[in-house]
Amino acid sequence: MASLTRAAAPSTAVASTMRTLRGVIFDMDGTLTVPVIDFAKMYREVLGPNHPRIVAGSPIDILHEIQEWPTDKQRVAYQVITRHEQEAHERLQIMPGRSRSLLAICLEASCFLLFSTNSIYQKNIHSQTLILLLFSQLSNENR
Repeated sequence: MASLTRAAAPSTAVASTMRTLRGVIFDMDGTLTVPVIDFAKMYREVLGPNHPRIVAGSPIDILHEIQEWPTDKQRVAYQVITRHEQEAHERLQIMPGRSRSLLAICLEASCFLLFSTNSIYQKNIHSQTLILLLFSQLSNENR
């Protein structure tokens, strides 16, 4: 049993690195959270079903696609993107098995920031929801 405890303990280098951790950057969709945005549907709605990249089944960087559009058309596109993100937000879930490791990392870091392509409003909502989901999932795991 003692050898298992020693083997499980982090090395001095790892422990030292963990103590100096200042921040963490995560990709949300598919890393911390279960992917819930229907990107194909969003792309069709913003770009149209006959857009060459959609027809070809090619990857799409939607923000790049709309960056040269007139301002009024961009505004409508951003509204559609935001609506899809809000709908996904309502179904947001922590990826199974991530809650304990995420909590450990967050407790080690002196700051935790969420980076997203969403609006400022959405970033704040996602941050709050992610934290609530994390603690809710942890409390359910401990029952």
